[in-house]
Amino acid sequence: MSEGPPAFYIFLAPGHSTRTRMRMALAEVFDLPAHDVELYDGDDVTGTYDCRWDAPVLCGYQRRRGDLDWAFDVGLAAERSYRPAERDLAMLLARAMDTPLLFPGDVHLPWIWQVATPKGEVSYARLDEPEEEGGELTIPAVEIAVPGFPKADVLAFPELDRFRQAGKGHESDR
Repeated sequence: MSEGPPAFYIFLAPGHSTRTRMRMALAEVFDLPAHDVELYDGDDVTGTYDCRWDAPVLCGYQRRRGDLDWAFDVGLAAERSYRPAERDLAMLLARAMDTPLLFPGDVHLPWIWQVATPKGEVSYARLDEPEEEGGELTIPAVEIAVPGFPKADVLAFPELDRFRQAGKGHESDR
């Protein structure tokens, strides 16, 4: 598993209880006691955030609607030497929480995200964002069947062909 930057990660996840499982999963992955993982409400518009900012791992959460219930912003304190690659952390957390996790990944198309499954698979998902504030996030399509998104069509994404031909995609992504 690679180490080094980044120190900040973004994940989207389905499941009403996912937020409560995130603290334990982060503690497990970073080999910390649960109280060293600080969860805070990122929707707190007052800017007061009741948060312990010096915690080794910070995790802001925001409620979402639609196929994805939560957005998570995970940050690591500067002294944390273990900094897994985004893909590696997504796979570890998806397995620990037993839920799929979307992450921005290495394709810079705003509607294509990568998805890590609890089985350790990593593939691509199409993310449709709402046009209006507070609308629903939907996953209309995935490249492999993902149990957390039963309504999504399973299909190939032609816009990734050029990316894969350039050798940037992982074989296991297919």
